[in-house]
Amino acid sequence: MISDILRTFRVNGDGRIVLVVTGGLGDTILFSPVFRGARRAMPQAEVKLVTASPLVQELYSSAPEIDRIEIIDTNRKLSPALYLRLWRCGARCRRGNGTDIMVCASRLSPWLIRLFKVVCRPRNFISPPLPVDQLNDLEVNVALSRRLAPDISTKDAFAPVTAEASARVQ
Repeated sequence: MISDILRTFRVNGDGRIVLVVTGGLGDTILFSPVFRGARRAMPQAEVKLVTASPLVQELYSSAPEIDRIEIIDTNRKLSPALYLRLWRCGARCRRGNGTDIMVCASRLSPWLIRLFKVVCRPRNFISPPLPVDQLNDLEVNVALSRRLAPDISTKDAFAPVTAEASARVQ
C-alpha cells in the first residue's frame, strides 16, 4: 500500500507530509531518520514537523529535510487551550490539498495519535511496525522510515550543525 502511495507521489511530483514527534530533543534526534526517509521518498513534497519543543525548532530549522516546523506544547495537562492548538494545527494541515501522509513517532501516546489523525485528517497514516517492544526507539524509527525509503539506516539519525558551528569545532 505504501509503495502505491509513493509511486503516485513520484508521478505527481508534489505532496504534503506531516511528521509528529512531541518529545524533547533526544526523541527528535531518534526520529530524524524519518525526516530523511520522507525527503528521499518524496523530494518535492512539503515536509512539516510538529513538535513540542522550541529547542527542536531552533535546531532543525536549518535542516534541508524539513520545510516548516510547528510547535504545539503537548507536555501540559489536557486543557481547552491544547485542543484549540491541535485544531488550529489540523486546520493548517488540511489547507489546500490537505495532508497526504502523516507519520508519528514510535512512542507517541495512542490518544495523541488518534487526536492528530482526527484534526489533520491525513489521507495515509504510516505507523510503526509491530512488535515495537523488542526494538529500541532508534530501531523502531528506522524501521518506520524504511516504509518510505528502504535504504535508511541508523546512520541517518542526525542533529543539524550550522556551517559556523562546524567551522568553530574544526
